[in-house]
Amino acid sequence: MIECDRCGGKTREKVITSKRPETFGQKYILLECLNGCKDGKYNYSFFPPKEQKQVVSNPQPTTNIPARPIENGAVVNLLRSINSTLKNILSIMQSKTKEVPIQGEELSPDTEVPF
Repeated sequence: MIECDRCGGKTREKVITSKRPETFGQKYILLECLNGCKDGKYNYSFFPPKEQKQVVSNPQPTTNIPARPIENGAVVNLLRSINSTLKNILSIMQSKTKEVPIQGEELSPDTEVPF
């Protein structure tokens, strides 16, 4: 028997029928607390926990691409391009929403971090 997920008390099964248009008529099992947990004026009910599927512990690799080292300058260039891309996105969003622009020094990189 599954315990209430609020108080740890006893529960009983309750079957409900869906009234949503996309799942009309499907039946679902709920658990209702018998210890007196309330959800507004009704007894507290909840869906039972889903059963965990067995996970294969030895997955097969999908590709055999060897890892290649990245040059030191390539990472810095990548970060700078991301920074400029984010600045462009920010300026477009500001022009579309007509928000007050952020001060320029807020967009510049930190001076403490050497590039």
